[in-house]
Amino acid sequence: MITIVASALLASVYKFRTSPIDEARGFWQGTLIYGRSMSILLVLLCGFTVALIMTSRRLHLYSPMRLNSFLHEQRLSVQACLYSGLLLTGTLYLIHAEDIPRSIV
Repeated sequence: MITIVASALLASVYKFRTSPIDEARGFWQGTLIYGRSMSILLVLLCGFTVALIMTSRRLHLYSPMRLNSFLHEQRLSVQACLYSGLLLTGTLYLIHAEDIPRSIV
């Protein structure tokens, strides 16, 4: 979860070209992305996080035993990220969130 939140913070800092302090201020004031409330953005972020954790658990990435090889484990991690990303993209399509920049997604 920390990795997902940190990457979302870095993507928004890169996209909007502001400092992390200004990003935090815009987040708390609800002006980070105009047209969307912070609750919708937080639900999307938490939904992506939960989908990634559930997909990773289903692919046995949290099991204590080692998988076949390091590359196989990396492939399963990328596969879990792609599945979760597709779910996020589908959710954005269904809620008509065309005002959220795709570079942040």
